[in-house]
Amino acid sequence: MIAITIIIFSLLLLSVGLGAVLLISSRKRRRAGRKWKGLRAAGLTVLLFPLLYLTVIGLRLFVAHMDNDGEPAGGYTAPEYSGSFAEVSFGGIDWFVIANEPGRQLLLSVQLTEREMYYADGKSADWAGSTIRAYLNGDFLAQFTPAEQEQIRTAHLTNGQVTFPDGTQSLPGGSDTDDKVFLLSYTEAEQYLPTENNRILPGAPETWWLRSPGDGRTAISAVDGQGQLCYLNTNATLMLGIRPAMWVAAGERITATNILPSDNG
Repeated sequence: MIAITIIIFSLLLLSVGLGAVLLISSRKRRRAGRKWKGLRAAGLTVLLFPLLYLTVIGLRLFVAHMDNDGEPAGGYTAPEYSGSFAEVSFGGIDWFVIANEPGRQLLLSVQLTEREMYYADGKSADWAGSTIRAYLNGDFLAQFTPAEQEQIRTAHLTNGQVTFPDGTQSLPGGSDTDDKVFLLSYTEAEQYLPTENNRILPGAPETWWLRSPGDGRTAISAVDGQGQLCYLNTNATLMLGIRPAMWVAAGERITATNILPSDNG
């Protein structure tokens, strides 16, 4: 591409130079009383060619830059987060309240809390033995005070096979688990975050893990930087973002400064 650009630029310069020579020659022939009009016409034609060429290129670039409404189109821009979830603070972390059920609310961290491999040895794609599950229910959970840990409800998680939009199925996701902190599954992301704008990470879009298996033995589902659910080629050893989720008690024991009261409680 660079070589072609250099060649075109050289030809344009050559054309300008040739046109200038022809015009100078026509002027000398005119002073000498010799025929000169044809030479001047040729010089003007040669000079006009690069000008016309550059004009056409400029118009094409301008049109490409404008959309149908006359506004700059630019390149593709990933959507920004535009969800309508309530935002609360709990345990020193900002959370979205993505679901309300009697007596409890489902929280999803607003931002990534860590970047980690799903499975450090890359030999499996089941949630039960994953590196992230051990981290979330170990070091991460330990950051909360004893009182806050009491408010976090243990959730029974189904980690079965997933049927993807193209009809293919994932490998089995391993046994069900009971966890206080977890990642959303592919199905839960569809259910609680139904649009790309709901799923996209606010501020600086990044890819973040789901807990469901992907399309292969060591592939894991995820949400990419554009808010799309993906399950192809996301290997378990990639360092992707973690957005913890947890069910938290909602009711009298939760103050308004910690979490919103339940719509049902």
